[in-house]
Amino acid sequence: MKFYLKYVNPVVALFVLLLCVWAASTIDNGKINFYGTFIGGFGTYFFAKGLFCSASLFIAGRSLLARIDIERSSSTEYSKKEIALVGLIVLVFAGVCLGVYGKQYLFEKSLPENNITTTVSPKGVSVSELSKIKAAQYLTLSGQLKNSSTTKWHSIGVEAEIFIGGVYSGKLTSMDTGVNAKETRNILLKSSELLTKEISDSVTYKVNIAGARLP
Repeated sequence: MKFYLKYVNPVVALFVLLLCVWAASTIDNGKINFYGTFIGGFGTYFFAKGLFCSASLFIAGRSLLARIDIERSSSTEYSKKEIALVGLIVLVFAGVCLGVYGKQYLFEKSLPENNITTTVSPKGVSVSELSKIKAAQYLTLSGQLKNSSTTKWHSIGVEAEIFIGGVYSGKLTSMDTGVNAKETRNILLKSSELLTKEISDSVTYKVNIAGARLP
């Protein structure tokens, strides 16, 4: 029992904290990002939960061990070893936290934010062969997004204003990212409200395109 409380319980507490920190992190472009632990939401919840659970587990273990030592009238020399062990565990914990967060918050230089330029009706970008998919449950248009320019777009948004029987009935949107120069790709614009089987009149649409690119 004392062996568990002295050596195993602190390791378990540290593992619980690391597990919750990992659950709070996100993966962006193949890299682990820990910023989510401080911006609220589930990331901060998991981080706070890890701190609480690991601290509670560690304190409960040390308290129980101290109670056992008091009952067995432990010597002063043994208490010094206990203090040294606690100090070592604290140093290991601080080292792990420094390794996890130090690169992003202490040593990494802040990078300037990328300024994204948005262009309405970008030159050389068009949508063709837009048609209704009759078998779809909800109104869905399929077509081709063509970038005939030499510009690589960070993202391109397509919006189709829908008119059923000449009456405006909403709009369909799609967003494509990383559109390369001279690239053509298939797109889908799908409604979540307009049922295909309930549309009896003719469907017309007006297409609007907007593109965003990095400087």
